[in-house]
Amino acid sequence: MKTWQRATDWDVVNGTSLRGHININYASLVEIFGEPERWAAGDKVQAEWVLVFTDPVSDATTVATIYDWKQYGVDPERVVDWHIGGHTNDAEHCVRIAIDEFFRQRETV
Repeated sequence: MKTWQRATDWDVVNGTSLRGHININYASLVEIFGEPERWAAGDKVQAEWVLVFTDPVSDATTVATIYDWKQYGVDPERVVDWHIGGHTNDAEHCVRIAIDEFFRQRETV
């Protein structure tokens, strides 16, 4: 399984685009990935996570973003339809696997 970390350099998001959607509440995203990188009311994106996934075998990385595109007038804490962005479609796959793994581990505790 790929490991992930929060991006430390926002330049990694250059060239990313929509790769998918996921239905999950804000509280769950915060529990899994921590507080969002951005929280700017009134912008096209109010809350966003920037993640870098690393393949433990090849050391290849995949950049993924999770964000609330144009959810005007909706507090991010109430958003449940999130966009997943990345350079490749692998971004969506990585995000889904990380979320599934988090909930699977939580069930075994």
